[in-house]
Amino acid sequence: MFVTHDQEEAMSICDQIVVMKLGVEQQMGDPQEVYNDPKKLFVAQFLGNPPINTFKGEIKADGIYIGNDKVLPNAKGYEPKPVFVAIRPEGFLFGEGHSEFGMHVDSITILGRDILLNGSNPNCTKAVIKAELSSDKQVSVGDIRCGIRADKAFVFDAKTEERIRL
Repeated sequence: MFVTHDQEEAMSICDQIVVMKLGVEQQMGDPQEVYNDPKKLFVAQFLGNPPINTFKGEIKADGIYIGNDKVLPNAKGYEPKPVFVAIRPEGFLFGEGHSEFGMHVDSITILGRDILLNGSNPNCTKAVIKAELSSDKQVSVGDIRCGIRADKAFVFDAKTEERIRL
């Protein structure tokens, strides 16, 4: 057993991880499995670098919304309620045919094969949205529309912070 507060260290050297909060187990499993399938908002926010983007959202009859943007379908017909929508930095889709979500791109950092965008949206719970995309995509500073990869977006109950499975 190895105890660390460094999530990158835990993800890189462990076969199994246990994410704890205030002495209570939040989730246990294979590191990649826990990253790809967080059961609680705390777990989603703890794992990943750059960290996951968290937005105030709402379940409505026809979909999951961030502000006025319908970003995911409401596949199971959940009743309307406030939620958090958490999107991994690699979960944004840029280019033709992707226009579900609006953000303002403040800066672009080219990292070789990848590009890191710093952006903003009034519903983001942190000051900066982090988005990663491949360097073959063209994005510029200013207001843009993009898509959301459903497999990199997670919905959590706003009160319990438990995952809602769509």
